[in-house]
Amino acid sequence: MIFQPCLGLYIGSDRASAALLGKGPGGPKLSAHSDLSLDPKAPFAERAQKAFSLLAGFAVGHKAGGARLHVGFQSDLAMFRYLTVPLALKENLRGSLGYEMDKYIPLGGDEVFFDYQIIAERKDEGTLDLLLAVTKRAVINQILEAARSVDWKIDTIEPGASSLANAVFCLTDGHESGCAALVYVDNSWLELAAVDAWSLKYGTMLERPEGEKNDSGLLLQALTQVQAYWGLDGKDCSVLVFGPGADPDFLEQLKTGEAPVGKPAWTSPLGRDEGSIFSYGLAVKEFKEAPVRLNLLPPELRRKPSRISRYVMIILGALLIVSASAWWGGGIVRNRAMAEKIDMELSRLGDEIKRVEKDRQQCRELIRQIEILQTIKGRLPRTLDIIKELTDRIPTGAWLIEMRIAGDSVIIGGYAETATQLIPLLEDSPLFRDVAFLSPVSKTRKGNERFRIRLKLIV
Repeated sequence: MIFQPCLGLYIGSDRASAALLGKGPGGPKLSAHSDLSLDPKAPFAERAQKAFSLLAGFAVGHKAGGARLHVGFQSDLAMFRYLTVPLALKENLRGSLGYEMDKYIPLGGDEVFFDYQIIAERKDEGTLDLLLAVTKRAVINQILEAARSVDWKIDTIEPGASSLANAVFCLTDGHESGCAALVYVDNSWLELAAVDAWSLKYGTMLERPEGEKNDSGLLLQALTQVQAYWGLDGKDCSVLVFGPGADPDFLEQLKTGEAPVGKPAWTSPLGRDEGSIFSYGLAVKEFKEAPVRLNLLPPELRRKPSRISRYVMIILGALLIVSASAWWGGGIVRNRAMAEKIDMELSRLGDEIKRVEKDRQQCRELIRQIEILQTIKGRLPRTLDIIKELTDRIPTGAWLIEMRIAGDSVIIGGYAETATQLIPLLEDSPLFRDVAFLSPVSKTRKGNERFRIRLKLIV
């Protein structure tokens, strides 16, 4: 594998952080790091724009143009759910999670971007344990818009909690292998990542109250809720605290809780450069195997694996062989023949690259069509039942021009001679409940009444 420089960009509530990592003799090397103060009261879109302006100047100053880029954001803009689902869903897990998203969070699948990581596969029980990470589409779209403004492509986007967990794992060589709460404390906020055997269970960002001398109670309350909600009660969990705001007084206040409190056992000097911890954790997965793998970019916007480096190595190898042969032969005729062979090989490889790219595009299109068909397959019977019931219930002289199904709600619109008679007819249906007009009934020039009705499905 050829290691190229990699960038991490973290967008926090009051600070943006950029880090450039390269491959050193002992592992990932932090080549450069820069911070920019942000207005915590500014909209997220504005903070994202300023963060990418920082990145653009930082990349130019350190000759990192075109490097792979991993972006993170404050974890209070994300939601985490630890789920156990049937093993049968594994083949179309993404489609199933998107379709049933409103079961897990108070938002629909069309309002969010999400990713998941399978934690355990229990074949004997027929279940999957997985971590679901979700954020509103607006957050990702604002990050993408800021990236486009400086003409930069993004490889991954993830919450700060996952980059925090990966950074501590890599900078301590995974020393804390049990249950732990990783707490980065800044002067005005703190970021919390709860892990168990380095599987991320939960993450959030908490604002520190201004003017309070003892604000550790906020964190202690959050830790108690995390332990209870995520099934960590009874486990020997430790609290690892670090960051510029983790002064001795704060640590002493935390010791009033039940869990032991300490600082991470850094095995790398990079761990003591705590200002770069988030941006380091974003980029380090290019160089080391990190435990948390989340990417909130939708699959269709992700960078596809490139085979260019493989073909470059093939071409360079071919050139090396040809050069050696020419050196040993030393004849003009042989050199000319070899040059012709090189041209033929380059032409063949060029055609091969085009064929592979075409096959890959066709494969992506087939996968997209399969996902669409699987989604339609899951919804079709229910939709047909609704259409049949509406056909049976709506009398002659009335017709529909609109029907929308969203979750357990159905909205219909159309024309009828007497719209009010539709309400009791639909209320009598075994499929519908809570039938009501969405807007006042209006008369057309031909005397018909235009209506819009919403009804709920009986589950």
